[in-house]
Amino acid sequence: MTVHKFPTLKPDDPAAGFPNIEVMALNLLGEKNVITVQQHCELFKQKIPHCSLVVNPTIEHLQQAALENSQCGEVNYEPEIDWHLVYVSSLSIVEQYRIIGTDPEKRPCFKKDNDLEKSTDSWPFRKPEAGYYLIDASCRFRSTNWQAQEDAISALGRDYVRADETVFLQAAMSIWKKKGKRIFHSHWGRSLNSEGHRVCIGEFYSEGPWVSADEPVFSRADSHWVYVAHTSNDRCFIP
Repeated sequence: MTVHKFPTLKPDDPAAGFPNIEVMALNLLGEKNVITVQQHCELFKQKIPHCSLVVNPTIEHLQQAALENSQCGEVNYEPEIDWHLVYVSSLSIVEQYRIIGTDPEKRPCFKKDNDLEKSTDSWPFRKPEAGYYLIDASCRFRSTNWQAQEDAISALGRDYVRADETVFLQAAMSIWKKKGKRIFHSHWGRSLNSEGHRVCIGEFYSEGPWVSADEPVFSRADSHWVYVAHTSNDRCFIP
């Protein structure tokens, strides 16, 4: 584990009250591609975890993400790429569902699901590690099965992974609320339900996303997509 020492800010710096990784990300990715700890906590009704060590990507990953975003702005560049740095709390899918609610008049919201909270599976209650994650908000690798997606992600390099579905859901909700950008396509996650199906976070319709699971061999056209993340194995300090 590495605890990164990001550039020190002077006390009179306007950004001195922010975690330094946020300052760097705002400079590299731009405001529209960063969900700060404060923005996240406002949406999910959490207290800012002052004086905490949380997970984060490396400086090199931030720089690589910024480079890929800038290249995507070039004419006819493929694939479309839209890296975001997002803060997430240690909230399970069920906890997110309870906090955000299902009222379509108060978007973002979830699609009403009477079975989610009653599930006897463990995956809806699994908590991610709190911290900062780099997630590409552009979906990839549709119309294929789960393992083929895994192979395609592995081909990108060892620092690229399938986004954790609990992290992805918080990121998607935050981007929808704070940036006005709705992620429309479904994400095929990592977790298995009791029937051996991989968990899916569904399309973000106006009434909110659905949560379900499909067989790993499922490969119907247009479903399911996958969202890619950088690894977040290091730590940074929230002042």
